[in-house]
Amino acid sequence: KSRVAMGNQPTTALQPESAMREAAPVALPSEERRPPPLHPESPDGHPSDPDQSVTSSSRVICLAVSPTLTHAAAGEVAAVRLWDLATGAHVRSWRVSPGAGPVRDITFTADAAFVLAAIDNTVARIPMSQDEGEAVVVVQQRNPITSFALSQGMQHRSRKLVTTSYDNTVSIYDAPADCFAGPEPPPLVAKAQTQLRAAGFVVCFSPDSRYLAVGMSTGEIRAYAALTFKPIAPFTTHHEAVLALDIGWAGAERHLLLASGGGDHCVRVHSLMTSELMFELDGHVEPVTSVAFSSEGVYLASASRDGTVALWSTISGCQLWLYVGHTGVVNALTFVPSIEERLLTAGDDGSIREWSLKTGKQKAVW
Repeated sequence: KSRVAMGNQPTTALQPESAMREAAPVALPSEERRPPPLHPESPDGHPSDPDQSVTSSSRVICLAVSPTLTHAAAGEVAAVRLWDLATGAHVRSWRVSPGAGPVRDITFTADAAFVLAAIDNTVARIPMSQDEGEAVVVVQQRNPITSFALSQGMQHRSRKLVTTSYDNTVSIYDAPADCFAGPEPPPLVAKAQTQLRAAGFVVCFSPDSRYLAVGMSTGEIRAYAALTFKPIAPFTTHHEAVLALDIGWAGAERHLLLASGGGDHCVRVHSLMTSELMFELDGHVEPVTSVAFSSEGVYLASASRDGTVALWSTISGCQLWLYVGHTGVVNALTFVPSIEERLLTAGDDGSIREWSLKTGKQKAVW
């Protein structure tokens, strides 16, 4: 795939919103760069700097699994925690600076060397190894970031990081694989931006990183070709804000499906390329907070503020299991690809729970 130089050619408008515009290629001066909003905790779980001790809830807001399938990262109201996937043991934690939380989104880099976390108006790079230095801000914006996505499947130099924020802006950054390395990597510079009609609450890439989708507070969904930002046909609108998005493979033909969850309690599944509505899944009685496809596209999972997690067939649209165990809102979920694929969920009760796809039973609580 060829690299698109966003600043050297006309860019496609994200219609019907305002046209994509080239962002001023000026990085923040070093004296204006925000200090890292995270501070490592000592092995006993206490902040290494007593002055950074904070009182916070342990609500888990976001969850990610490393590409190596060895670790899970959880973003909380005032902390980022790293877990061993094989044992469920806590590995390491970083405390969010007072007044800077919560952690709204989280992911791993493609080489699994770093965790990226959206905190307030920044994206912070967190090293998996202490040899890689400390946490540092790599993206800084004027307004709080609601969501971000990092493309993984593109060629090394074509990778992108995309953010949405409360000022209705979608910002696109070049993020080649080596841009996060080193003790003090320079801040990323936005290469292009667009204004949506409303706040973008969530953003995601397709598994091959060729497509990008944005869900908005108005219930609208927009999808684009990731390299050209050419829009795909519009999708059925949710009656309330879109709170969750995922794109996954499905069926023997390996076609792409777009799943969305909204404040209207509904999960909708569309064909990404044709925008045809495939399924409308009604299994929750409160807003849907997270959706995710399994690695082979056989399953779709959805989490809700009603405290339940539903597992659906992407072939029939039938509900296979309704997982009940969390004692509060379920905020995040993710599949763990393996011989026997697992589902991890997390929520306001502070727990991470592991579920069986075969039996519908809970396997472990972290």
